[in-house]
Amino acid sequence: MQLVEQGKVDLKTPVKQLAPEVAITNPWQNDHPVTLLHLLEHTAGFDDIHFQDYVVDGSQMTTKEALDFNPDARTVRYQPGSLCHIVISVYPLWRMSSKN
Repeated sequence: MQLVEQGKVDLKTPVKQLAPEVAITNPWQNDHPVTLLHLLEHTAGFDDIHFQDYVVDGSQMTTKEALDFNPDARTVRYQPGSLCHIVISVYPLWRMSSKN
């Protein structure tokens, strides 16, 4: 929220602008892109974490490699903003903070 208060980022910014290297499949992309606000509110429309995500030893992976391990986890299942579904999707937040 400090970046928002400093005017460096807008919560309505699409994630594709903040972290274009992270693939997100969103059938509503044109009218309802996933935004930073959706990630913070858990309303991005992503599915829950799957078992395979828990069993991988990611201790030697970069954040990007970990995201690439299961790209299907970033398939939007519900129109962004329509449902609250708790998942962990912090890479764009980490990516922004690492730029400062």
